[in-house]
Amino acid sequence: MAIDFQEERTPTLIMNASGKDVPSSGTLWVNPVDGVIVRTRLELKEFDSAGSRAVIDVVYRKEPAAEMWVPSRMTERYSTGPETTTTEATYHDYKRFQTSVKVK
Repeated sequence: MAIDFQEERTPTLIMNASGKDVPSSGTLWVNPVDGVIVRTRLELKEFDSAGSRAVIDVVYRKEPAAEMWVPSRMTERYSTGPETTTTEATYHDYKRFQTSVKVK
């Protein structure tokens, strides 16, 4: 199930370097059976004086070692005029760290 969102009020969650509000929009893909978010998309338009745009997609997967859903792949696309830059990151080898404390 896809849930779309669009910020309509200020202050927005994201501001640019000049302190100007940058309204975001996007989509959350949710497994309707258990409510797990399996993918997200965040879109930012005109976040600088050049009218740049950003689209950030993240795909999640269940990680047994961490016993939770974690990012698996993130793709970022930044556009200014006719130029577009795309980057992709993949995540793996998650580990669960544990600590213990003894108070005397």
